[in-house]
Amino acid sequence: MSNISLETDITEPPRWPPVEQGIPAISEHKLLATQRELLIALEQGVGESPDVWVRHYQPVIRRYARWIHLLPASREHHHYGAGGLLRHGLEAALAAAGLYDRRVVGLEVPSADRKRYQQGMRWAAVIGAMLHDCAKPLTDVDVVGDRSGDLWNPVKGSLTAWLAAGKERRYRLRWRSGREDRHKLGAAVMLPRLAGADEMAWLCEICGQDALLQLVDAVTTGATQGLLPEIILEADRISVAQDLARRGQMNEDHRIPGVAAESHILDAARSLLRTGEWKPGGKVCLRTHDDHVLLAWPKALRDIGNWLSNHRIPGVMRQPDAILNVLLDTGTAKAGPDEAPTWRYRLPEGLTIAGVRLKPGALEVEGERVAGEWLGDEKPTGEAVESTNTLAPQAADQAREPAAPDTSAGGEKPHQTAQAPEAKSFRERVLECPAAEAVFGDLASGVKASTLLVFAEDAVYLRYPEAFAGYGMTPLQVAKDLVEGGLAESEGKKIAHDIEGGKGVRLSGFGPVYARSAARDWLAEWIGHQTEDVRDIKAQRYVPVVLFESWGRLFEGEGAIVDWLESEGLIVTGVLDNGKQKDKRYARLQSSAKAKKS
Repeated sequence: MSNISLETDITEPPRWPPVEQGIPAISEHKLLATQRELLIALEQGVGESPDVWVRHYQPVIRRYARWIHLLPASREHHHYGAGGLLRHGLEAALAAAGLYDRRVVGLEVPSADRKRYQQGMRWAAVIGAMLHDCAKPLTDVDVVGDRSGDLWNPVKGSLTAWLAAGKERRYRLRWRSGREDRHKLGAAVMLPRLAGADEMAWLCEICGQDALLQLVDAVTTGATQGLLPEIILEADRISVAQDLARRGQMNEDHRIPGVAAESHILDAARSLLRTGEWKPGGKVCLRTHDDHVLLAWPKALRDIGNWLSNHRIPGVMRQPDAILNVLLDTGTAKAGPDEAPTWRYRLPEGLTIAGVRLKPGALEVEGERVAGEWLGDEKPTGEAVESTNTLAPQAADQAREPAAPDTSAGGEKPHQTAQAPEAKSFRERVLECPAAEAVFGDLASGVKASTLLVFAEDAVYLRYPEAFAGYGMTPLQVAKDLVEGGLAESEGKKIAHDIEGGKGVRLSGFGPVYARSAARDWLAEWIGHQTEDVRDIKAQRYVPVVLFESWGRLFEGEGAIVDWLESEGLIVTGVLDNGKQKDKRYARLQSSAKAKKS
């Protein structure tokens, strides 16, 4: 007898904005079992031999079912409940089989080849009807796993496989805006994968390339003329009509409205402002001169993702890229110049911040407006800099440039420069550059290997493009941000240099980024991310001491980081036989340190 009280038996209390209960991550076997009767009717309707059915129909049906799982066919038109898209595809396929049998096909084909030709064209009609909406998962919805908060990438594989790999139990949807008829374009990507190379080659062999092209044209462009387009369009219409007719018999509304992701994202931003984690007017969230709001990229969106994860908001993606896509898709944020996802906002002192530009009214930020100008904005920016006590950005840049020697009076006059501002440490420059803060944060946490930091005899480099990838901008854009922030060097347009093992961006005046005490906070996570030559013994991960060397250079303090960590009782070092080098030193977390971190 369960002793769970009524109060604790509620798995997910109601909230506003509402969060749907999600779709269960059932297996392929259970998925196909939901449509068993329809599958039997389809096999009978096709009327092919068991060999043809098993070889050419079943593999496509199973790929299609694995691909779409229990996704709905539409938000509120037809087949809008869980499993609607699978049902719609199978119903259309069955209707196509009946429509094909009413046609006279292949009279122009020699009698010896006519049966096989008719067999191939029937397959094209039935499979084309089933797959006519196959790209809707690619173009119409975002799918988010409940456990991980990760976003399914349809291009990488089926939804069923993704759910199993992530050990997800449920998933939720967010409907995309502007999705009308985009699935026709997406079908050009998905049709070959789902129909299958072997099956499409078989169709070419017995019916010719024209039949294959007619199938592709019908599914990807919505063509209306010809045998296959006519059958596929009519089959789609029949299935839609059947569903609309049965709706009157339903006593429940099975719509899946999707998660109001943008509302939860903005709630997270408001909470970060209210609790003081974000300072209004700071370098993470600021109200601009024109009442837009700038969220620093990618730090602000990473903070939002962490908030959503910590507060267990289900069905909302937590990765910065995915959050940015939601803000742009819903019109909450404005796309940058040339449709770039982010903007650059230059302050009067010359500092440029890359970030997401929220439209006025989207997020309430108290405090004064921060003077500056949007780079690349089509609007005049003469009024952008409000203060009259500071140099305009262009003038400030000129003040930092060395003055050219004056030789007009004969002889070269002494070289004159404007007084240079006090030099900032490498650490201070990192904190003023959101892109650099993200890169070095990933190095410190172990998300990216600290070996991407390369120490040569004459300079320190970050490997390119590996260290600069994964931040919602091209690696080149991230590298340019570091150059603009005074953290990296360039020679004209050349940023990446040849170094041992590839390319690298040379850092300018590299120094420690974090206080040594911060190594305590990063240690357990960094060790958990290490994979190179590690040993896992009795639930303990042993990491080669040599891997600590590059990582330790990120932190202030004298002496080797390993010695300091060991003196603080955070790690234990010793010699292990790794099968290759019997005297190699390894380090593991001290048990007490691991428990404290957890």
